[in-house]
Amino acid sequence: MLRYDPNGNLDASFGTNGVVTYDGGSNDTGRAVAVQPADNKIVVAGLSSDGVKNLVLVARFTPGGLPDTTFSTDGVVTFGVSTGDDLGASVAIQADGKILVAGSVNAVDVLVLRLTSDGLPDSTFSADGIARFNGDADGIDAGRGIALQPDGRIVVAGVSDGDLLVLRYIGQKTTVISPNGNEVLIAGAPFTITWTAPPKAVFFTIELSVDNGQTWRILAENVTGTSYPWTVPVPLNNKQACFIRVTGYDAANVKVNRDRSDIPFTIEVVKLVQPNGGETFTAGEPVDIVWTTHATKRPVDTVQLYYTVNAGKSWLLITAGISGNPGTFSWTAPSVSEQKKKGKVKVVLKDIQGKTVGKDTSDAFITFQ
Repeated sequence: MLRYDPNGNLDASFGTNGVVTYDGGSNDTGRAVAVQPADNKIVVAGLSSDGVKNLVLVARFTPGGLPDTTFSTDGVVTFGVSTGDDLGASVAIQADGKILVAGSVNAVDVLVLRLTSDGLPDSTFSADGIARFNGDADGIDAGRGIALQPDGRIVVAGVSDGDLLVLRYIGQKTTVISPNGNEVLIAGAPFTITWTAPPKAVFFTIELSVDNGQTWRILAENVTGTSYPWTVPVPLNNKQACFIRVTGYDAANVKVNRDRSDIPFTIEVVKLVQPNGGETFTAGEPVDIVWTTHATKRPVDTVQLYYTVNAGKSWLLITAGISGNPGTFSWTAPSVSEQKKKGKVKVVLKDIQGKTVGKDTSDAFITFQ
């Protein structure tokens, strides 16, 4: 890389007397350069040989020309997308800092690669960060240039079997990042909802479903940015089929696109800590039942405990009602006529009127013998 001042002289403040070189150990070539608008860091795309074939090379440097160690670990990443020669021919920087590279795969297909700002393949783009295009099985296709539209779409120019090729991809869309599934959110606790969005989307509506997406409740409208500080609601019971949905709108209040959590997450009021599954208890053995209570709709007055030996088909009372909410109870494992492998324990929280304000059961089966 060379950097010049406005008069055409090498810029002595860049690298060594205006020159920066990178040597990966074999043949390395820079084909394209882009400057990140947010911090003036310099991104170079090209190719690097491993001694057998060419790999896509993406390197990032500080404004002064030093390798940027926040990108990968040494400022350089290489990708062997195929068993043949791969290369990067053009590079562009998205508004969110993600890096796009256009080039070729195996010297015959168009390659579009998107990296996160720290140099990892972006899994929100074509599942693994890599998109390929083959216009003709017998022809040679290659990406030579890349540009970003204001709405976040990606335009790639190149060649297909000797003809001009132009491709356009849906590069950025509204995508829920968190909660995106399997998280356990604590009732009444703070949580930040986050998402990504195309530049065109400037206002967002945030919604919550606690019934597997059948009904939705608006949490906030006209939200700007890509995050929303939220206080997790306090339901009357643990909710295990929750989704967040984010809808993006442009400046004219026209819907751009929307996304929701990929899989359900849980809002937890009470958690049975032990026995929670996998334990084996012998009749007459002492068992400590432990639970943790988070926020509840109404104060807890008493706690009831139950157990089952038939996977929940029927429940037997351990204690009719513990005054208050101590969080622990010492129990004696019940006598059974034969080994029971489908046991569970259940904790039920009651208010002063005897109405349930939370309950939870063991996550997996316990064994009584």
